[in-house]
Amino acid sequence: MNSGLISSLGLRNNGIRNDQAFTVITKTNNMLAILVEVGYMSNRSDMNKLITDEFKNTAARSLSNSIINAISQL
Repeated sequence: MNSGLISSLGLRNNGIRNDQAFTVITKTNNMLAILVEVGYMSNRSDMNKLITDEFKNTAARSLSNSIINAISQL
């Protein structure tokens, strides 16, 4: 998912982290989960992209394609 998002959105790649401290997806979840950050509202450049429909649609398409690809590999 990471490489697909990076290539389609053109944002900086902050990498992949596997950490049990991500309680939002580990504390009460008993299935596969992923936390995706497609930009940071605290970053002016990211925020300018995040508010556009084009960026949101591109992010949604990239995420949905990545999910479909991941499911097909299970």
